[in-house]
Amino acid sequence: MNKMYWKGRIRKMKKILKKVIATVAAFAFAAAGLVVAPKTAKAAGTTVKVYVELTAGKTAEYYKGNVWGGTASVATAATAAKPTGWGAGTLPVGDAVTEDGKNYAVFTINNADEVQGFQVVGYTDGADNAEYQELAWNSEVVAQSNGKAYFDLTSKKLFKDAAMTQEIAPLPVTDVLSVVGTITDTGFDLPGKTMTKNDDTYTITFKNVAAGSYTYKFLQSAAEYSWKYQIGKDNSFGDNTANFELVLDEVSDVTFTVKVTDVTGGAGLDAKQITAVEYAGPTVTPVVDNKPAEDNKPAEDNKPADNNKPAEDNKPADNNKPAGGNNGNVSAGDSMAVATAIIAAAAACGIVVVSFKKRRQDA
Repeated sequence: MNKMYWKGRIRKMKKILKKVIATVAAFAFAAAGLVVAPKTAKAAGTTVKVYVELTAGKTAEYYKGNVWGGTASVATAATAAKPTGWGAGTLPVGDAVTEDGKNYAVFTINNADEVQGFQVVGYTDGADNAEYQELAWNSEVVAQSNGKAYFDLTSKKLFKDAAMTQEIAPLPVTDVLSVVGTITDTGFDLPGKTMTKNDDTYTITFKNVAAGSYTYKFLQSAAEYSWKYQIGKDNSFGDNTANFELVLDEVSDVTFTVKVTDVTGGAGLDAKQITAVEYAGPTVTPVVDNKPAEDNKPAEDNKPADNNKPAEDNKPADNNKPAGGNNGNVSAGDSMAVATAIIAAAAACGIVVVSFKKRRQDA
């Protein structure tokens, strides 16, 4: 009987303990403000339609769009194979649209705020290369176009209106030079790593670059013109240059130094455009391993002598016991206060306090 009684008591204690834990946890989460907020939907990206006015003898199907950057894309149902010289893959075809008596190839660009570049490419099916290829984008299109931009195939400019009188003027070419490529921790993401300018010389150093093969190129005014002003292999200029290559045999610091020897000049937006440089490759400095050699361990005889032990009389005196003769123990009064607080907390949570006195057994 006594054994069954205590089993029942233990089961009740477990139930009470579970309630206490659940109640305390609920209060703790509420106090900490750990309420999960509902997820909010991401705002839709900006959409811009680029209208390409067709010239005599050309149809909308002749023009294709080539966009890149982030999640930007051309929304179209029709695609065409790339020129054979471009390799495999397809490009979106312009939608045929007629407005106010004018015929257009229209490209609807989604997430236009992420565009790094957009080309209008003209060619017939099966052509080896593009017959027309021109950048039809600048950093001001999203801000100034109000969702529509008109591209003039002849002047190669963008406008706000169909009459093509209000140009979407690009920003001036800046004298900022940056590096993109696998040599950086941001890869080929724009605008790249900005170089330090000192008069006509630009420098940047990458520390502790691991051994391996790397590619890179320099970009001017990448924040405004993305890939338009490149300096690539053999110090070539253009919007589609080859990458420089670099092979490191060991961990090294790599410093790039580019000296500008000529710019466009004048008063136009491209006055600061770099047209010639002196660059003979990076300066590579192997990183020295400064770890201490194995023989730099302290000698065995540097251990402290045995006679450095503290004297026996350094023990604390016996009279350092806590006052009151309690020897550091909690007083009976303190124990009662703690027990009372626990009972009060349990009562506040709606928990019944049970007596755990052992039932007296019958004789």
